[in-house]
Amino acid sequence: RYNPAITKAQAEDAAVKSMKGQVLYTELDEDDKVLFYEVTLISDDLKLYEITINATSGRVVKTEIKD
Repeated sequence: RYNPAITKAQAEDAAVKSMKGQVLYTELDEDDKVLFYEVTLISDDLKLYEITINATSGRVVKTEIKD
């Protein structure tokens, strides 16, 4: 198992900076030996988002609205 370079809290901070809201939960996931945090949050306008953060760079990779 790989170790992420950033913490769960750092991933959540990056997600909230990219999309204002409240974090509901965060999961660490792996895809092709690359680690990602998937942060689910509810935005200020009450939409549910999943924001994918690269666990090495801390950068937002993807933002999508969840139904």
